[in-house]
Amino acid sequence: MTKTKLTIIFLTVVACLLIVIGWLGYLQRKAVAETTKLKTDLQKAKSELFRVTEARDKLLEHAAQLTLENKLQKESDEAIDSELYGIVFTTGWNESKIVPKNDLKEISINEKLLYVFCKWRLSLREHTYTIKIFDESKQIIFEKKYDLKPTEPTWNTWRPYYINKYLDKPGRWTVEIYLDGRKVGEKSINVLPGVTIVPPNSNELAK
Repeated sequence: MTKTKLTIIFLTVVACLLIVIGWLGYLQRKAVAETTKLKTDLQKAKSELFRVTEARDKLLEHAAQLTLENKLQKESDEAIDSELYGIVFTTGWNESKIVPKNDLKEISINEKLLYVFCKWRLSLREHTYTIKIFDESKQIIFEKKYDLKPTEPTWNTWRPYYINKYLDKPGRWTVEIYLDGRKVGEKSINVLPGVTIVPPNSNELAK
């Protein structure tokens, strides 16, 4: 083999080696770049995970606090001494405000309905309350028990009494209210006689 051919072979081998070395360098740089990117992404993921975990812990802490506050509020509400704020006699109520339309001190026996409005302060549990109505002679003319299931401490109730002008007697009526079997209030109202129109005597008409 001539010297020239050997030189050509040598140069070819060197060129191939240089190409391989260059390719290996490229692969190395690419691997380093990808590794660096992976490290950066991993660091970002760790930071994001830390942020999410911190937010979760805060939410859990806030939820636990709300649960405790709700529990304490419920216990406080249940510990409220139930009581009757007041009784109002009325012929109806204001639809927009859900309050009695009037506050009657007297009512005609000719009226059809007498509503007994009660405003309560109640513990948040089931209760029963009873309405008793007595006429002036202390004879009971109405008695009924009702269930109470308040969803908030302040609670209103409306119960009608249908006046029977043929059986009920005018006079001073008294309403007694009982909560869970205990008398919690009473109030009286004057029931006035109805106006009776007497037809004139036929002899008087002839005059």
